[in-house]
Amino acid sequence: MRRQAGSGTLSSLIVSEDPAGTCQERGEATDSDVDTRGKADGRGRQLLVEGAVLVALAEHKSAHGYDIRRILSDLTDGFVQVDLANLYRLLRRLEQDGLVTSTWTEGEFGPQRRQYRLTHEGCRHLMSLRTPLEKRERAFHAVIEAIGRSVSTTPPSAAD
Repeated sequence: MRRQAGSGTLSSLIVSEDPAGTCQERGEATDSDVDTRGKADGRGRQLLVEGAVLVALAEHKSAHGYDIRRILSDLTDGFVQVDLANLYRLLRRLEQDGLVTSTWTEGEFGPQRRQYRLTHEGCRHLMSLRTPLEKRERAFHAVIEAIGRSVSTTPPSAAD
Protein backbone atom coordinates (compact mmCIF):
# COMPACT_ATOMS: atom_id res chain seq x y z
CA MET A 1 0.00 0.00 0.00
CA ARG A 2 1.40 3.40 -0.89
CA ARG A 3 1.43 5.61 2.19
CA GLN A 4 0.48 9.24 2.04
CA ALA A 5 2.59 11.76 3.89
CA GLY A 6 1.10 14.40 6.13
CA SER A 7 -2.49 14.66 7.21
CA GLY A 8 -4.10 13.69 3.90
CA THR A 9 -7.29 11.72 4.21
CA LEU A 10 -6.43 8.28 2.89
CA SER A 11 -10.00 7.26 3.69
CA SER A 12 -11.19 9.53 0.89
CA LEU A 13 -9.58 7.28 -1.70
CA ILE A 14 -10.86 4.04 -3.10
CA VAL A 15 -8.56 1.14 -3.74
CA SER A 16 -8.31 -1.72 -6.13
CA GLU A 17 -6.47 -4.94 -5.68
CA ASP A 18 -3.79 -5.43 -8.29
CA PRO A 19 -2.83 -8.93 -9.53
CA ALA A 20 0.06 -9.03 -7.04
CA GLY A 21 -2.42 -8.68 -4.18
CA THR A 22 -1.45 -5.20 -3.03
CA CYS A 23 -3.80 -2.29 -2.39
CA GLN A 24 -3.49 0.49 -4.95
CA GLU A 25 -5.04 3.94 -4.73
CA ARG A 26 -7.44 4.62 -7.58
CA GLY A 27 -8.68 8.19 -7.44
CA GLU A 28 -11.27 10.00 -5.37
CA ALA A 29 -14.06 8.11 -3.65
CA THR A 30 -17.59 8.96 -2.71
CA ASP A 31 -18.95 8.19 0.75
CA SER A 32 -20.54 5.02 -0.61
CA ASP A 33 -17.14 3.73 -1.79
CA VAL A 34 -15.64 3.60 1.69
CA ASP A 35 -16.43 0.63 3.91
CA THR A 36 -18.26 2.01 6.94
CA ARG A 37 -19.42 -1.15 8.68
CA GLY A 38 -19.57 0.64 12.02
CA LYS A 39 -17.08 -1.82 13.46
CA ALA A 40 -14.27 0.70 13.56
CA ASP A 41 -15.53 3.06 16.29
CA GLY A 42 -15.26 2.45 20.01
CA ARG A 43 -13.03 -0.62 19.98
CA GLY A 44 -9.70 0.78 21.22
CA ARG A 45 -6.87 -1.73 21.06
CA GLN A 46 -8.83 -4.07 18.79
CA LEU A 47 -9.06 -1.31 16.20
CA LEU A 48 -5.31 -0.76 16.36
CA VAL A 49 -4.49 -4.48 16.09
CA GLU A 50 -6.98 -5.08 13.27
CA GLY A 51 -5.60 -2.14 11.32
CA ALA A 52 -2.02 -3.27 11.89
CA VAL A 53 -2.83 -6.83 10.70
CA LEU A 54 -4.43 -5.49 7.52
CA VAL A 55 -1.50 -3.12 6.92
CA ALA A 56 0.93 -6.03 7.39
CA LEU A 57 -0.90 -8.03 4.74
CA ALA A 58 -1.20 -5.03 2.40
CA GLU A 59 2.52 -4.28 2.61
CA HIS A 60 3.75 -7.87 2.52
CA LYS A 61 1.14 -9.30 0.09
CA SER A 62 0.80 -12.49 2.16
CA ALA A 63 2.13 -13.87 5.43
CA HIS A 64 1.86 -16.67 7.96
CA GLY A 65 0.59 -16.05 11.50
CA TYR A 66 4.06 -15.98 13.08
CA ASP A 67 5.24 -13.55 10.40
CA ILE A 68 2.22 -11.30 10.98
CA ARG A 69 2.96 -11.27 14.72
CA ARG A 70 6.56 -10.19 14.05
CA ILE A 71 5.46 -7.55 11.51
CA LEU A 72 2.97 -6.09 14.06
CA SER A 73 5.70 -5.76 16.65
CA ASP A 74 8.09 -4.15 14.14
CA LEU A 75 5.39 -1.82 12.77
CA THR A 76 4.48 -0.53 16.24
CA ASP A 77 8.02 -0.43 17.68
CA GLY A 78 7.09 -3.25 20.06
CA PHE A 79 3.96 -1.53 21.41
CA VAL A 80 1.63 -4.20 20.01
CA GLN A 81 2.55 -7.67 21.24
CA VAL A 82 -0.26 -9.98 20.31
CA ASP A 83 -0.86 -13.46 21.68
CA LEU A 84 -0.85 -16.01 18.84
CA ALA A 85 -4.19 -17.53 19.88
CA ASN A 86 -5.81 -14.08 19.78
CA LEU A 87 -4.14 -13.31 16.46
CA TYR A 88 -5.50 -16.52 14.91
CA ARG A 89 -8.99 -15.74 16.25
CA LEU A 90 -8.77 -12.29 14.66
CA LEU A 91 -7.53 -13.77 11.36
CA ARG A 92 -10.39 -16.29 11.39
CA ARG A 93 -12.91 -13.45 11.95
CA LEU A 94 -11.33 -11.36 9.20
CA GLU A 95 -11.58 -14.36 6.88
CA GLN A 96 -15.24 -14.95 7.80
CA ASP A 97 -15.89 -11.26 7.07
CA GLY A 98 -14.26 -11.65 3.64
CA LEU A 99 -11.39 -9.29 4.44
CA VAL A 100 -8.63 -11.90 4.13
CA THR A 101 -8.26 -15.30 2.53
CA SER A 102 -6.05 -18.16 3.61
CA THR A 103 -4.52 -21.16 1.94
CA TRP A 104 -2.50 -24.03 3.30
CA THR A 105 1.14 -24.06 2.23
CA GLU A 106 3.89 -26.57 2.90
CA GLY A 107 6.10 -25.55 5.77
CA GLU A 108 9.80 -25.33 4.93
CA PHE A 109 10.85 -27.49 7.88
CA GLY A 110 7.58 -28.60 9.39
CA PRO A 111 3.86 -29.02 8.97
CA GLN A 112 1.62 -27.05 6.65
CA ARG A 113 0.89 -23.45 7.59
CA ARG A 114 -1.84 -21.03 6.63
CA GLN A 115 -0.81 -18.21 4.34
CA TYR A 116 -3.04 -15.12 4.68
CA ARG A 117 -3.75 -12.56 1.94
CA LEU A 118 -5.74 -9.34 1.92
CA THR A 119 -8.84 -9.30 -0.31
CA HIS A 120 -10.23 -6.36 -2.27
CA GLU A 121 -12.85 -5.94 0.48
CA GLY A 122 -10.01 -6.04 3.02
CA CYS A 123 -8.28 -3.19 1.17
CA ARG A 124 -11.47 -1.15 1.29
CA HIS A 125 -11.96 -1.89 4.99
CA LEU A 126 -8.34 -0.94 5.70
CA MET A 127 -8.99 2.46 4.14
CA SER A 128 -12.08 2.92 6.31
CA LEU A 129 -10.01 2.42 9.49
CA ARG A 130 -7.88 5.49 8.92
CA THR A 131 -10.49 8.05 10.04
CA PRO A 132 -11.29 6.44 13.42
CA LEU A 133 -7.58 5.91 14.09
CA GLU A 134 -6.87 9.56 13.26
CA LYS A 135 -9.65 10.61 15.69
CA ARG A 136 -8.03 8.54 18.44
CA GLU A 137 -4.64 10.03 17.60
CA ARG A 138 -6.05 13.57 17.97
CA ALA A 139 -7.65 12.63 21.31
CA PHE A 140 -4.36 11.22 22.61
CA HIS A 141 -2.48 14.34 21.50
CA ALA A 142 -5.05 16.59 23.18
CA VAL A 143 -4.69 14.72 26.48
CA ILE A 144 -0.88 14.70 26.24
CA GLU A 145 -0.84 18.45 25.56
CA ALA A 146 -3.25 19.05 28.47
CA ILE A 147 -1.01 17.04 30.77
CA GLY A 148 1.97 19.11 29.67
CA ARG A 149 0.11 22.36 30.28
CA SER A 150 -1.25 21.33 33.67
CA VAL A 151 2.05 19.98 34.92
CA SER A 152 4.05 23.01 33.78
CA THR A 153 1.55 25.65 35.02
CA THR A 154 0.10 24.16 38.19
CA PRO A 155 2.55 23.86 41.05
CA PRO A 156 1.60 21.29 43.68
CA SER A 157 -0.12 22.89 46.63
CA ALA A 158 0.73 22.14 50.23
CA ALA A 159 -2.91 21.08 50.79
CA ASP A 160 -2.56 18.14 48.39
